[in-house]
Amino acid sequence: MSVSHYVHSPYVHSPYVLRPPRTAGPGRVRPGGPATAAPAPPEHAPAASPVNALATHGVSTGAVAAAVALPADVCLATRLPGLGAAVPGGRLDEVWGVPLLPLRRSPWAAQAPLGRAVKRAFDVLAAAVLLVVTAPLVAVAALAVRLTLRRPALFRQVRVVGEGKLAEIVKLRTLGRHGDPDTSWSVPAGQCGALGRVLRITHIDELPQLLSVLRGDMSLVGPRPERPHFVRQFSEAVPGYTGRQRMPAGLTGWAQVHGLNGDTSISDRARFDNYYIEHWSFWLDLVVLGRTVTSIAAEVGRRALTKTHGGK
Repeated sequence: MSVSHYVHSPYVHSPYVLRPPRTAGPGRVRPGGPATAAPAPPEHAPAASPVNALATHGVSTGAVAAAVALPADVCLATRLPGLGAAVPGGRLDEVWGVPLLPLRRSPWAAQAPLGRAVKRAFDVLAAAVLLVVTAPLVAVAALAVRLTLRRPALFRQVRVVGEGKLAEIVKLRTLGRHGDPDTSWSVPAGQCGALGRVLRITHIDELPQLLSVLRGDMSLVGPRPERPHFVRQFSEAVPGYTGRQRMPAGLTGWAQVHGLNGDTSISDRARFDNYYIEHWSFWLDLVVLGRTVTSIAAEVGRRALTKTHGGK
């Protein structure tokens, strides 16, 4: 049974409807710095939060805000039936001929158990295959790190990998000694040698995290895990950041394939991660994995081309 909450707006005279989930998706904030003007959203960027969007039209948003954590879709019942024509038929619902416009899909935790089982099964199978295939490459890279940096090849660090969940992840070391890695946001380019730059550009340094995927601490695709220090900071400063922890962290993600790596907008990352969670499908995971491979190949090719032309 649906639960309704009435709102008051010159545009909306019908209630919000919290629909049981189908079983079958502003400013830039940098660590330690103030918010700055947000850039124009990239093509196909996910829409802004429905809570904020409705507030601009004078709609009371308490019901939507309270429903964010519920296992329910949040829909808007409008007195303008024609608006339903703008929504794809597969996502549109109705009550007695009145279209329900979807504002927010149910959180990952409310998705069908079958979907979660398929995702986990694929993670285990793919991670096991990739570990075997890439083992010689990782071994050679680890030896090179050991000989170059004269330090243990593996770097271990605790990250937030889900809602209230911490786990130790392992990477290949790409830096010598530098500050406190748990509270240092960015590393000066000069501190990362030639080997470290190659490992980071090709993402070979991330391959040991396949062990975390195999253990169940992470998934192949999901929001990237972050250090607890910055999770606390961003959760207070960035709207929607906490919501990205609804799904297990991933080796790659929707934000990353859109170029949101390194010192980029945390607000944009949160938007893309939440979009991925609310629109998750197994096909979307395959799309992210495919785009990850092509983006790495493109970046390696671009840098190789730049180096070739620069040497002439």
